[in-house]
Amino acid sequence: MVVPFHNMSKRRRREMAVYAIVWLVLFLIPPMARYIEILHGSENTGWQLVWHAWIGYVPFILLFALHDIVLAPLLLNRTSRKRYCMLLVAAMMAFGLVQTGIMLNDHHGERPHVEAVSPPPPHEMEPPEGHRPKPHDMEPLGITAFMHVVMALMMCGFNDAVKLLLKSSDDELQLAHMEREKLQKEIDFLTYQINPHFFMNTLNNIHALVDISPSRAQQAIIELSRLMRYVLYDGTAKLVPIAKELSFINSYIALMRLRFTQQVDIVIEDAVKDSDAQIPPLLLATFVENAFKHGVSYRNRSHVHVALQANSGAVRFRCANSIASQQAKTEGGVGLANVRKRLKLMYGSQYSLSMTEKDNEFIVTLEIPSKL
Repeated sequence: MVVPFHNMSKRRRREMAVYAIVWLVLFLIPPMARYIEILHGSENTGWQLVWHAWIGYVPFILLFALHDIVLAPLLLNRTSRKRYCMLLVAAMMAFGLVQTGIMLNDHHGERPHVEAVSPPPPHEMEPPEGHRPKPHDMEPLGITAFMHVVMALMMCGFNDAVKLLLKSSDDELQLAHMEREKLQKEIDFLTYQINPHFFMNTLNNIHALVDISPSRAQQAIIELSRLMRYVLYDGTAKLVPIAKELSFINSYIALMRLRFTQQVDIVIEDAVKDSDAQIPPLLLATFVENAFKHGVSYRNRSHVHVALQANSGAVRFRCANSIASQQAKTEGGVGLANVRKRLKLMYGSQYSLSMTEKDNEFIVTLEIPSKL
């Protein structure tokens, strides 16, 4: 069954285009050669040789169609490659026999036709000893048939090479597409891990605030609703404007100010110059949340200092906090571990992240491209 061109797959259409170009070139070679002969002074005769050459292409075209439609798909299937080899050998043998028959027929057809009036005398029926046909007279025909089989085999090899090359190219594109889908699923999974982790700690903060000041707890719930709105509408996006992430951090810090006393020094420095900068949602908020979780003490003075810069090339973030409890290390904590994974999945080697502990202070510095 012949499939219409517009219903073929994209790869099959590319195949057919390649084959059409190759066959077109082959069909143009005989008339071009004849035209060159004419330009060099040859008589404008012998165009029947061009037609004869085109007729000679017919067995090759039929073999090519058979190989392309029936045999080549067997090669692409690993379980059918032995059958492909056996059928290819059979096809080559049949092609060789056909070509030999065609050339024998052409060879006999070239003999001039002599109209016999009466049978020759018996002594004239036997040609002289030196003019009897010998077996080696047919050797050129056998060599020519063998060369045709070799050309047919090369033609089938070209057919296989085109199919394998295009299949390999499509497989690479499909693999890259699957890798992108896998990457996005991993990022989504990590984001969904961060959200419950973040709000679990925030709700614990509000629960503690209820016993201290109900009015401040109400204000905390309002701030929490703003945080949830951001997570609900922007938390699943791949990238968000840096202004939204900064607004989220400000709301979270406002929530923390309601809970802690003046003993906690909370500072946020906003130096965002490029408002078009894009960052993954909840990326920076995770560091801020971790700073409050491990850097704030109810007994001793503590601090959380956040600084954010953004220009046309990069986003720079710094978060420093005092150490009130055992600080989450680079490999510890769900939030920080997930941040590292998200950065690696999204930016590869195009980011810089350091977490250091110095003079009873934990410092996080991050630099990422402002455009992904």
